Amino acid sequence: MHSLNISITTSIPKEIVYTIFRAL
Repeated sequence: MHSLNISITTSIPKEIVYTIFRAL
């Protein structure tokens, strides 16, 4: 799970990740 999370965060900017997390 950790490796997947790292891959996602590296692929897309943290800003987008934060927006998605906020939506959830």
